[in-house]
Amino acid sequence: MIKTYIYAVAFGGHKSPEAMQRYLEKQRADTAAAEFHQRASAGFSEEQVIDAESQLFALFDRLEANLSDQTWLVADE
Repeated sequence: MIKTYIYAVAFGGHKSPEAMQRYLEKQRADTAAAEFHQRASAGFSEEQVIDAESQLFALFDRLEANLSDQTWLVADE
């Protein structure tokens, strides 16, 4: 979700065919990463971006709610 949102909104995620080929040759061990970059290079649909944004913002809302009564993120002081 975070990668989808960031690539779609901040980076654009587009690689030239040559750059994608070089990336795929280097990224043989992590097929999930290679598949993600192929999808990102093709572009995400508006629905995918909106879904990723909604999930990300909901996560931050939950974090804010959970931390609202806390003074510190870590430890007791």
